[in-house]
Amino acid sequence: MQTLNFYTNENLRKLARDTLQAKTLRKPYTDKITKKLGVWLVKDDGIYLINAFKLGKGQTPTSMNYTSYANGYNPNCYDSDELWNRTHDFSADDFAEFIQLSKLQLIDLKFGRSLQINIYEDFYETITLRPSLERMQENKKEFELAEERLQND
Repeated sequence: MQTLNFYTNENLRKLARDTLQAKTLRKPYTDKITKKLGVWLVKDDGIYLINAFKLGKGQTPTSMNYTSYANGYNPNCYDSDELWNRTHDFSADDFAEFIQLSKLQLIDLKFGRSLQINIYEDFYETITLRPSLERMQENKKEFELAEERLQND
């Protein structure tokens, strides 16, 4: 089993809020519409969640603040070699996968809960968690490090 933790932050809360309001959601690598609620889990330069709903012309998940990185997989926090090793250990292939979430889970995320995704060989499970103070401080440090690296570039 592999575990990804997405600790509460502004982007995750906004992603959940707007997913709840979206009229149509799409599956990755296709224009197929799904009636299920959910987000995309993406692994490329980092591991992150993004919107499964269509954006307006010229908008991207990053420009709209819908990108929420898994703890330990934010490219703004780690040098490229370290991040490549981390993501490669998770999966050798880049991918995007639709992660189904219940309406209650999205409401939990909208109001500040964190998301844990446990990935098994044949299935995954999603759990919303009340973040501990320790985890919130860890997440804050990761974002401060990301901001510092962006300012130095």
